[in-house]
Amino acid sequence: MKKLVVFLLMGIVFASGCAVTRSEVPSGVVKTESSTPDNGKQIVIRSVSDDRRFEDAPKVPSIPTMDVDRIAEVSDDLKLRAIGRKRNGFGRALGDVLLREGEGVDTVVATSLGNAFDALGYEVVEDSAASEQVIPVDISIKKMWCWIELGFASGTHSCEVETEATIVNGENVAKKLVLQTRIDESVMVVTESDWTERLQELAGKYTTISETKLKEAGM
Repeated sequence: MKKLVVFLLMGIVFASGCAVTRSEVPSGVVKTESSTPDNGKQIVIRSVSDDRRFEDAPKVPSIPTMDVDRIAEVSDDLKLRAIGRKRNGFGRALGDVLLREGEGVDTVVATSLGNAFDALGYEVVEDSAASEQVIPVDISIKKMWCWIELGFASGTHSCEVETEATIVNGENVAKKLVLQTRIDESVMVVTESDWTERLQELAGKYTTISETKLKEAGM
């Protein structure tokens, strides 16, 4: 029985092949088209800053890190794409999980929050199309990370996101909204496609919660 448990735990990360290598996965997060009537207002997501706190060899898997000697030596562009670390059956952190080139936590958050505004009837425009009437939104990403925690004969694949959105209305009065959520999935194995699936689930829940918070804020 003990051997079976160890085998199952090791399968959590080794199901998709060599876990020590770095993987690049698509986010799977796309812009949605809502059937909500246009409210005649426009927003532009003016900026998205990655303000996550990375650490060298953190003691808990929920803190962002990468498979390097010193995280300070990693470029901001590469960290922007980092969403998790693989782990072996004994909990040891292994290869990085990155979003593929052209995607980052900034694009995931911007798309997900844009979908919330779209569901409320706003037109989400590009910065180049912005005018004085467009409502600017600035986003600071405090957390966005996915991780694996091992249990008896199984594990949990978790993802969380926390952002602060600053919205400036026509009177130049800023509203600051903290938008956060988390998902936890019990798993026997974690394949590369599971990282995309978890991120899609997280983004969908983040959109729904953001829509609720925006309504409560009078948007």
